[in-house]
Amino acid sequence: MDIAQLLQLRKYDPNTIPKEQHIAFTIQNKCIGTLGNYCCINGLPKVGKSTFVSALIGSALLASNVDNFTMKLITPEGRKKVAFFDTESSLYDFYRVIERIKYFGLRSNLPEQIDAFNFREDSPKRIREMIVEYLKTNPDCSIIVIDGLLDLVLNYNDEVETRLLTNWFKKITKEFNILMIGVLHLSKSN
Repeated sequence: MDIAQLLQLRKYDPNTIPKEQHIAFTIQNKCIGTLGNYCCINGLPKVGKSTFVSALIGSALLASNVDNFTMKLITPEGRKKVAFFDTESSLYDFYRVIERIKYFGLRSNLPEQIDAFNFREDSPKRIREMIVEYLKTNPDCSIIVIDGLLDLVLNYNDEVETRLLTNWFKKITKEFNILMIGVLHLSKSN
């Protein structure tokens, strides 16, 4: 496709009305995220990001009229799966997060609706490849949570590399029509 065709493809068409976006993440019944988009949770060490994420993922397991701490993940019919990708926790800490997800979701076992992966030893490129492979093979997944966004790049101070990562977020959220929730761990020097 040449640039003129691409430009025409991107032009506003008044005859095309996109489908309403599915609200997938709310806090106090206010929309935080929809399918096709991404959002980021960030904070300093030991402020409760992992507990927040555990409660958020656990909320997907609760009845539609029940939430955790006024927040809720809402998966569309036929796409109930939520994937959790942890890029930095030790195996022990990873399993503790899974236990908290079960606790907040009022479950004794992790149901098939939730898939969880620990990518601590993998390279940024390999992590991104595995996430894409997961999305290709799990079309019923509508929400992914990536805990440890900095592990998706080699040098987070490299503007080109971080721009490419942002473009990757845009690509996968559009291509797979998912909500991606990223967790960014800050240090006191940030």
